[in-house]
Amino acid sequence: MSTLATRVKRVAYWATTGYVALAMFIGGLSEVLDASMGIEFSSIGIATVVAVLGYPLYFVYITGIAKMLGAIAIIVPHFPRLKEWAYAGLTINMTGALLSWLIVTVIQNVAIPEGYGSAVFHVLNALHLIVLIIVSWLLRPKRRMLANLSPPESLRTRTNRSGG
Repeated sequence: MSTLATRVKRVAYWATTGYVALAMFIGGLSEVLDASMGIEFSSIGIATVVAVLGYPLYFVYITGIAKMLGAIAIIVPHFPRLKEWAYAGLTINMTGALLSWLIVTVIQNVAIPEGYGSAVFHVLNALHLIVLIIVSWLLRPKRRMLANLSPPESLRTRTNRSGG
């Protein structure tokens, strides 16, 4: 790959990864702070959001902390296996958000309280984050990837000798 292409890929990777990490970390932190101390970061608060979507408030602690840990994992150097799990977790988290907003507010037509935006906004917000998570994962440098997904040579040799 040419030097310019490598540079463009590196910038695109860090732009998408930085955006995703910042969005996930701030989102998770605001959810946890809102749920635990009532520090509202939106016009209606997280308790109202989870009530609209039909989830218990403790669910916010699970997803909020997972978002923060995932954001840290995709930014720090090394730990490629942890990064793979973090990308998977963030994708699952945001897919759950997308489906929750889509099913509850669009398909079931549950009203969103005044001042919190439209259902389309929330669906598109989750969708854009899913896309950026996938783009970040696809653009990650080789040193941030798992080196070899096949079993080590020693295991393959033993398996072949044993007939299985």
